[in-house]
Formats: sequence, C-alpha cells, structure tokens
Amino acid sequence: MKTVVYVHSTPWSVSPANTDWRLRRVLASLSERFPEVDLHLPTRWSSGIVPNAQYLALRGLGVLQNTTRRPVVPERLRYECLVSRSEMERVRPDVVVCQGHFPANVRACPVLWETELLEPSEAGPTRTADDAAFAAALERLRRYGERAGGIGVRGQRAVQLVTARVPAFATKTFDLPFYLPDLEPMEEEVVRAKHRGRRALRILFVGSQSRRKGLPTLIDAVATIVARGQASVHLDIVSDFRDGAVDVPRAGWLTLHGELPWNQTMCLFRQAHVFAMPSRIESWGLSYVEGLASGCVTIARDFEPQRELVNYGNAGVLVDPLSVNDLAATLEELLLDEQHCLELAVAGVRWFTRRWHWKVTGPAWVRALRTVSRHAD
Repeated sequence: MKTVVYVHSTPWSVSPANTDWRLRRVLASLSERFPEVDLHLPTRWSSGIVPNAQYLALRGLGVLQNTTRRPVVPERLRYECLVSRSEMERVRPDVVVCQGHFPANVRACPVLWETELLEPSEAGPTRTADDAAFAAALERLRRYGERAGGIGVRGQRAVQLVTARVPAFATKTFDLPFYLPDLEPMEEEVVRAKHRGRRALRILFVGSQSRRKGLPTLIDAVATIVARGQASVHLDIVSDFRDGAVDVPRAGWLTLHGELPWNQTMCLFRQAHVFAMPSRIESWGLSYVEGLASGCVTIARDFEPQRELVNYGNAGVLVDPLSVNDLAATLEELLLDEQHCLELAVAGVRWFTRRWHWKVTGPAWVRALRTVSRHAD
C-alpha cells in the first residue's frame, strides 16, 4: 500500500533561488524511483500567498529587529505555518512533511517535521551559538517534537544530540539528508586523471551569499600564496553577491563567472581540484556535497554539521573560517602535495557514495515516511 505524502511548500516563490524551496520541489520526485511513496506538492496558485507573505514579513521584521535590537518578530510567525486545507482535502495524505516551521493547523494527520539542533560549542557563529538561543531551540524541539509523528534532522551527530537531549524522541528521530537524484559520483579513474599531472591547482567557490560563505577570506588566502611565488593556482568564483559586494581583484589567477545554471556550475565542479567554502555561518551546505561527488578536495568550516559532511577530515579538510593564514596553509599544502590532494579527493567521492548518494538518502526518506504514517493507526 502506498504512503501518500503532502510536502508543504509553495507552488511559486518570491525567492526562487532559495535552496530549501528548490529542494522541496526535488523531494517530490522521490515517487519516480520509489513507488511505495506518493508525494504531492501544492498545485493551486493561491496556496503560495500565505507562505510567501510570511516569508516577506519575516525578512522585513528581521531587518527591523536587527536595527532596533529589540524582539519584534512574533514567535508563531517565525516557527509556525498554516497548511492549505483545500490542498489537504485534495491530497488526503497519510503524512505531511514540513521544514523549519511547524504546521499549527494539522491535527488529524501525522507530521514529519524537519528541524535542526546544534550544541553551541559545535555550531560556530550560528543561530544557536549562545546558551540562551540553544535553550530556546531546545524548548521548541520539545514543544513541536511532542506533536510531530517524526523528526527529521540532517546527519548522525544531529540525531545523537536530539535523542540525548530528549530521550523520548529516540524512536521518531530520523537522519534525512537532502535527496539529490541528479547528482552522481565521479568515477574514481576520472578523479585520478583529473588530479594527476595537473598544471595548476583549480579552486572553486560557489555561493550566492558570498560574504557569509567566506569568499573574502578565500580571495585573501589565494592572494597570499600567489604572493609567496606559488603562481600555479586559479580561483573560479560563481556568485551574484546577493548579500553584498565583495572586493574581487582583477588578476590572472581569478575568473569571475557570476551566477550560472546548475549544469554549467557542475561543469566547473568537475574541472576543479578543490572546492573551498569557508562559511562563517552555515546550516548545512549543499555545495559541499556537490564538491565531494565531483572529485574535489572539499574545504569546509571546522564546525558541525560540516565536520560530518567531510567525515571529520577524512574526506575533506576543515579550517578556521575566520583565518586567512589557516586557509592559505591548507591550499598551499594541497598545491605542493599532489598525491595527498588526490587521496582526499578519492576519499570524498567514496564518502559521498556511502552517505549522500540518492540510493542511500532515498530509502532513508521512504523508511521515515512509512514509519511516521503508521503513527496514524
């Protein structure tokens, strides 16, 4: 018997470049390869009005709150949402999937609620980086987790943390990474051919919010090793600088591509030896997974959940996201030691295949959806 699933999203978005919104659309394709689940997205144009208005209100009130330094964002607006009743009647789901916001008006159907929880000591400069914010996040986890049929988090470390903090949630907490059906690992012989006998170390940065994702630090790090006489490096930048301008020098060792379609960006991934994104703030980081799959040595910030993404340094490199010197030393080591660079790239592809490939994440989603649907029995 199929499990019918309603994925709470919007049929259109005022921010179509938003990664989470795009991945909701992709998740709905789970049914194509796993027919035991039947996923539905909202189809009526009107279903997007309230969620998009909520998004705009949160953005506007967030700016006001940052300006006034006073709490002006209502908690329900920030952490709860409303699911369209007409869409629920159309789909008649066994499970409702929601990310971040909890569906306040869903009572008769179990909810698979996707959320995140990070210890302040592990998270770095994120939303839960201080004890007060973490305590508030933990209280929300208890409140909404009690109502949820299942809790979805990304990564084993997050599962461990949720179940350690709230042992009663152990049986309904699931590791649910992104479902990426179009992302395939580069074959190992191709990875080896790419890295052996290279003329220059090709470094790639991808991120629309380039300041948050550490592009200024990366540019300074590459400039540092070029100034030391290491000329055989090249930095490719894919960004539209959505969170503010970055001083990008005019130099022969740098190419600025602007914003590119996904397939063109993946061509750059396949050509690159290193993918570097030393983010100051990062909840997960889809681009890290794309770097692993593409045979790049993936450089990530030394905080969770990025530590798990690169297998704690066994399938990539962890750096201090605020240290130009740390990043420059890492890049110079990869430049000078071709064999070490190759070994890390191969390890990254193997780690992706083991943990993040759709053949792994797809069944994980199916198991979670079917398990949660049985809570309605």
